[in-house]
This record gives sequence, structure tokens and C-alpha cells, in this order.
Amino acid sequence: MRQVKQKVIKFPLEVIGDLERLVQQGKRSKFVVEATRAKLERVRLGEALAKTAGSLTTEDYPEFATSEDVAKWVRELRARDFSRAREK
Repeated sequence: MRQVKQKVIKFPLEVIGDLERLVQQGKRSKFVVEATRAKLERVRLGEALAKTAGSLTTEDYPEFATSEDVAKWVRELRARDFSRAREK
């Protein structure tokens, strides 16, 4: 069994109202834990993106110089993968 720790967290009344109205009693803790995990994952991803920002230089990766270049690269990659899938 997983270890758990009870923690007092303050919520705005409208959030509590919505939680009680929309999530079945007995499933609210699981709902809050899952929502917290999802948000924490986004925070971790943001931290990783901030740490690695600028690591792909346009000199080393000219195909990523602009957002249009990236979109073109993605389209070409998808087309190549799609054509391989059709060959099978």
C-alpha cells in the first residue's frame, strides 16, 4: 500500500462547490491528486524547457531557425513516416 500523508489545503469556496457538485463523494481525493500530478508535470516540463532554451542554435540546426522552418521539418518528417507506413 502506498504511504499517504494528510495535508490541510485551503481552496476558494467556488472551487470546493464545484468539486462537491461535479465529483462523486469518495472520489474527490483521487481527483485532486490526479489534477495536482498533471499540473506538477506541466511545471516540471516548463522548468526543463527553461533550462534547455537556446540549446539548439540556428548554426547547428538551420532547419529550426524559424517557426515556419520547424513546421516544414515536421510536415516532411510526417510525410516520410506516412509513406513508410503505406509500404508495409
